[in-house]
Amino acid sequence: WASIKLIGVDGFEKIVDHCIELSKYLASLVKERQCLELSTEPEINIVCFRCLGKKGRDDSLNSIIQKRLERRGDAFLSIAQFKQKKVLRAEF
Repeated sequence: WASIKLIGVDGFEKIVDHCIELSKYLASLVKERQCLELSTEPEINIVCFRCLGKKGRDDSLNSIIQKRLERRGDAFLSIAQFKQKKVLRAEF
């Protein structure tokens, strides 16, 4: 209640719209890179994609990328399952 009182419904709407714009922007960047594959077009504030490695190594490569980014503090991506493959999951 306090958040709605402080920010207002319009404020929350702007925040949600901005997060969706960010997810669409990330999806467009992923599509520009041949080494990345977008799992599905984002409809909300979540983008799932994976780094394409050598055949059979995709899952381990994405786990390595996720752990390195988290350890360095550059970004926080989680790992999710999508169509029996591990994907990197960004949430705004």
